[in-house]
Amino acid sequence: MRVFTRLNDPVNNLQVEIIKHGDETHAYINVHSFTIPCYNNDPKKAQLTLITPEKELTMIVSRLEGGQRLRIPPEIVPDFLSILSENNDITLSLGHHYLTLNQI
Repeated sequence: MRVFTRLNDPVNNLQVEIIKHGDETHAYINVHSFTIPCYNNDPKKAQLTLITPEKELTMIVSRLEGGQRLRIPPEIVPDFLSILSENNDITLSLGHHYLTLNQI
């Protein structure tokens, strides 16, 4: 099963993709209009921040080849999905680019 958020922000064009395959669940952030900034000059890493009204979670994620796709680390996927499912307003931030998701 594969689930995507809608692309409704023409400036930032960030999209969440969740893939469930058997017992494994993978989560990605796809970017359609810019290259994701590197974290500490490491082309394989990026910094992602999830912002909700209650808390803020910053994580270092894998920046895949091409710089337009991030993979949420497997150990963080359950927390990531929990935050997505429990909150009505979530902002994903990548440097000065962001996506606000409402009522997931």
